[in-house]
Amino acid sequence: MTWDTILNAFIGSLLSGAVIVAGIRLMTLRWETNVQARIRSAVEDEFRKITEARDTDRALLYEVLGPVCGNLARTGQAFSRWRERNPTLEVKVIAESNAIIRQTILTKYHLIPQHLQQHAMDLVAHYDKWFEVFESERNTGKPEAEQAQFIFAGTHGVPFPTQSEAAFLAELRAVNARLSPPRTPAAETETERIP
Repeated sequence: MTWDTILNAFIGSLLSGAVIVAGIRLMTLRWETNVQARIRSAVEDEFRKITEARDTDRALLYEVLGPVCGNLARTGQAFSRWRERNPTLEVKVIAESNAIIRQTILTKYHLIPQHLQQHAMDLVAHYDKWFEVFESERNTGKPEAEQAQFIFAGTHGVPFPTQSEAAFLAELRAVNARLSPPRTPAAETETERIP
């Protein structure tokens, strides 16, 4: 064997080894790229789902739960102080809030989660009856002495659905909890220190 043959064999081995290493590296790079693309896609999908869920919760909170629960609280307070006939309280608080709750449910029904939809319709049925009784008592020209002192839908077969009110309040708390930033032990400790 001559030095030329040995040198050619050595260079050939180096070149074929380099080609093999380059081929393996390209295959590895392609595999890594595919894995990275799948991971990126999975992360982006998960982020999109989280973002959509938060957007849905925000819309539910701001457009449905806030107005409904706020007006339920308002009418609850009004009923607690309603001792005698009070047209201002009846028209400006009770009727106004009942109308807002009813209208909110009907116009934002598409935002209401399925587990709350029957509760929503129970509230609407109650308010429909309340307005029916209200109109027949207050706006038909009967003398005031012949009108009912209080307007209640419950005495006409459609009592206030307290379980529906409780379901809406529970959903309000649940959505608020989902939208609130997670509390860290450090943040809880700091909060406890604030007088």
